[in-house]
Amino acid sequence: MSFLLANGHHNAALYPVARIFLEAELVRERLDAERADAAVLMQLTVGSLMDKQTAKDFTKRIGEMTGNGR
Repeated sequence: MSFLLANGHHNAALYPVARIFLEAELVRERLDAERADAAVLMQLTVGSLMDKQTAKDFTKRIGEMTGNGR
């Protein structure tokens, strides 16, 4: 329950048990996706220091993430 509360589910104490498990899985998936994005950005950041194409990929990825690349 504290996992949900810590991730913005202020009414988690009122959720039925089945919904707690469902919401916890959704939060876990969202956090995993955020961590994966952070890892990709870190890799692109380091790579962009050594390679011009990687620097372009980094700029493109940031644009996609911020909505400027569409």
